[in-house]
Amino acid sequence: MPLLALLVASVLALIAALHFYWAAGGHAGRAAAVPEMNGRPTLEPGPLGCFSVGVLLVLAALILLGRGGVVRLPGPRWLFVIGSWSVGAILALRGIGDFRSFGLFRRVTGTRFARNDTLVYTPLCLLLAVGALCVAWRAQG
Repeated sequence: MPLLALLVASVLALIAALHFYWAAGGHAGRAAAVPEMNGRPTLEPGPLGCFSVGVLLVLAALILLGRGGVVRLPGPRWLFVIGSWSVGAILALRGIGDFRSFGLFRRVTGTRFARNDTLVYTPLCLLLAVGALCVAWRAQG
């Protein structure tokens, strides 16, 4: 499980880095990462929002690294057990979506985000969810 934990955590860390880039004012790729309806973004995350998501992604990565036995982190074991199950559940929920603008059951189609969501974002979330849940279930950390 350490290798799987390291792999999932690494992807989460890369996604966190992208959110920190956006929080710092970067624009590359940002427009394609926000759902649209009727040609308009459904939300406009500011620097604090992007930074907060980045921090949560880093915490998720650390929880999986701790649960997977890759690193020894301070804190009670139950925190890493519950945390790793929570990370997997949250990623699965993101993959399933809101039944409107993102996820497997998204109704909005034909936008740049919808194409990216179908080809990259949703499959990646579901794969990361499976990885995180495997770490939660099988890890010894």
